[in-house]
Amino acid sequence: MRLDSVHFSMLVIGVSFACYSPSLNSLQDQAYKSTVVIEGKVHSVPANVSTEPYSVNVKVLDVWPLNSGGLEREQLVTVGEFGSEAPCTTVEKDHRYIFFMDPTDEPLVFKASYAPLDTNGKNLKKDVGRILCEDCAAPKIKQLKNQSVVEGNKLLLKCEASGKPPPEYKWYRDGSEFKKSKEIKIKTSKRNSRILINRARLEDSGNYTCVAENMHGRDNSTSTVNVQSSE
Repeated sequence: MRLDSVHFSMLVIGVSFACYSPSLNSLQDQAYKSTVVIEGKVHSVPANVSTEPYSVNVKVLDVWPLNSGGLEREQLVTVGEFGSEAPCTTVEKDHRYIFFMDPTDEPLVFKASYAPLDTNGKNLKKDVGRILCEDCAAPKIKQLKNQSVVEGNKLLLKCEASGKPPPEYKWYRDGSEFKKSKEIKIKTSKRNSRILINRARLEDSGNYTCVAENMHGRDNSTSTVNVQSSE
């Protein structure tokens, strides 16, 4: 939904506050489920917040194209209708907040889908940017190939995945998470993850599964490794 920016000199939002700090997963849900997401700086607050309804003046500092609602930076908007109950999160002058909003049936009237989140000194804006980036994508793994090696030889498994933001990698062998040790090296970068066993043993045989995951999804691929006896 894109709204004409000419009409955004004033914007009224009905706010419902939440009493918790969101994890990245809940932040992702809030961003995805809200039609409009902005970062704004509170310019003024009412002297008496017990007066109903009350509102605050907010300057739009940043928007994300996927959820801009037609708003642009530097616009002055009004966030109001905070309701009768005292908010769990205090909105303070000169503080920056992320506002999550949904439209109502009335033109230019929005309801806050979640509590505004104070961004001062936090990474919330960066997290929201990663969640709402236009070219983000779930990981896609280049399929692993099965391998046969002779006992005592080097075993190398390489997992490559695309995706934005770069995915995190985990390895599993026969369903159990596979971790590095003195004999096993696991090296991971933004583009790939590798398992290196310098001297493969018979017990290193098994199904090795690479899982790549970011906030937009996950992918996996499995390689069957057969370590053959040297005798």
